[in-house]
Amino acid sequence: MTNSTKTLVELKRNSLEEAVDVLSQAFYDDPYIHYVLTGHENEFSSGIRDIFRFVCEVYLELELPFIGATFNQKLAGVACMSLPEKKKWPESLVRKSLEMNKSLGVSLIASGGIRSGVDIAKAIAIGADICGIALPFLKAATISESEVEKLINKLVDDLKIAMFCIGAKNIEELKKTKALVKI
Repeated sequence: MTNSTKTLVELKRNSLEEAVDVLSQAFYDDPYIHYVLTGHENEFSSGIRDIFRFVCEVYLELELPFIGATFNQKLAGVACMSLPEKKKWPESLVRKSLEMNKSLGVSLIASGGIRSGVDIAKAIAIGADICGIALPFLKAATISESEVEKLINKLVDDLKIAMFCIGAKNIEELKKTKALVKI
C-alpha cells in the first residue's frame, strides 16, 4: 500500500497558473461556461482560462480565502470563499473585469449591494450592462405587492435623477459618462 498525502494549503500568486489549470479542467463541461463562451469555440480553452485567471486574481488581490487541496504534493482542487464584509475593488481589477467582459462579448452583471437607483447609475457608469437587486425586493415583497411597485418607482426615479445630475439623457450616455469622481 502506498502512502498518499492530502493537505490544504493557502494559495499564493506563485500558484496562480496551477490553480487556473485545475479550475479550467473542473469547469470544462459546465453549461454556464459554454453559454458565456458561445461563439468563441475556436478560443474556448483560452477563454475558460482567462475567466478563471481573472477569478483567481480577484481572490489574491482582495486577499480573500483562496485554498488549494493537494494530493501527493500536486494541486487537485481549489476553493474560493467569499467573506461577509465588503471589499472595495482596486481600479486595476475593475479595468481587468471590463476588458475581459469586452473581449468575451458578454454582459456584465452588477449584483450584491445594489440598493438604490443611484447604485444602479454608478454600476452602469462603470460598465455594467445589467443590475441585479434582491434584498430590497424581498423586503418589499414581505409587506405587499404595492410596496414592490413603490420600490420599482423609487428605483426608476432615483436612476433618472442621478442621470439628470450628470447630464446623461439615456442609458447609452450614462455608460459613456466621464462625470464619476474618485473620492
